[in-house]
This record gives sequence, C-alpha cells and structure tokens, in this order.
Amino acid sequence: GYTTLLDEDTCQIRSDLSIQDSDTARRLRDKYEKGNGQIKVTVLKALGEEQIMAFKVID
Repeated sequence: GYTTLLDEDTCQIRSDLSIQDSDTARRLRDKYEKGNGQIKVTVLKALGEEQIMAFKVID
C-alpha cells in the first residue's frame, strides 16, 4: 500500500510513498489502526529510493 504524508515545512501532501512489508510497517499500521493521534514519520532517501525508517505517535 501507499501512505499519505504532509510535509511540515512546505505543507504539501504526497501520496506516492510505498509502505514496504517490514517490522516498522507492521508497527506503523497497528498504531494507525488504533487511532491514538497523529503519527510523525522519518523518511530516508538514498539512491532515488525512499523508505519510512522510524515513526512516533504525537498526542
């Protein structure tokens, strides 16, 4: 699947970042489904590829 992200600096929305099947992705989906608040993610870009590397729930 894909994620929808808001860039805090530019206030632009993007929906083109694929979420890979990994432990981080499973934990991110679990937090999202619980609906505990906003989720802030860290995206790493290298060699033209982007991936969510970390996240945290913001109250």
